[in-house]
Amino acid sequence: MIKTIEDLRVLDDEIFKDFNKLVNHLPFLLKSDFKNTVEICSMFMYSSDCLKRGIFDCVKSNDTYSINVLYRSINEHFFRFKYFYFNNSSFKDDSYAFLFKTSLDFSEKMAIEKAINSAKQMKNEGIKTPKEIWDSLVSSNKDFGKFTKEDTSEFSKSLSIKNIIRYLEKKVSASETDTFLQDRIIEYSLLSSYVHGGIYAHIDSVAFGVAKDKAEQYLNIYGSTLQITTSIKIFSYLTISQFMPEFEEMYNNSLLLMRKIK
Repeated sequence: MIKTIEDLRVLDDEIFKDFNKLVNHLPFLLKSDFKNTVEICSMFMYSSDCLKRGIFDCVKSNDTYSINVLYRSINEHFFRFKYFYFNNSSFKDDSYAFLFKTSLDFSEKMAIEKAINSAKQMKNEGIKTPKEIWDSLVSSNKDFGKFTKEDTSEFSKSLSIKNIIRYLEKKVSASETDTFLQDRIIEYSLLSSYVHGGIYAHIDSVAFGVAKDKAEQYLNIYGSTLQITTSIKIFSYLTISQFMPEFEEMYNNSLLLMRKIK
């Protein structure tokens, strides 16, 4: 039975063993016909584990503010992964994963170009036209040219966190059993104040400073964090097992361990 943060750490070590097996398979998997699917799954598994370690370090140092900033971030990673999983599960090839990865890359580079334009405008320097930005992006990555500008732009917009949450909310309402996802969406909204410098974060952190149940709250946050990282692993293994059956054992192992977290 889980009673302490250390109990969760021991369980996490067990869960991580299967992830290490995946790492050993990566050189082969990243050359397979499903290389984009594998890359996206491994990307979210790795990034969520990094955030999980950061949250644990903040728990040890009693850094409540940073815990909540990182906790909101890991929830956002979780939402983006779930969006990918739900949409990718209907495909029997790597095409959706390729579009997803390419569009993420495109949208991030587009945002950087727009920021550069804004900075130049403030300095009264010459700015790029939309066509010049598009031409520049296409020349930087040949994959961008495999889609029309309209298609890439439209799909990139669908990957904004607001659209993803709207999509997931519909999924939750269609399946009321997914209370974990529903709770994370609510928490994500509450914790925005910590990221954006809002007054709620100040009030909440002051209240936490005098709270008598800090240990229990830390346990709940770290428990939810471990559930998020494990869920990402579980559905990644399930996805990869569709074309590499030996990953089904890793999926089953992680599923059993996940049930111990609650």
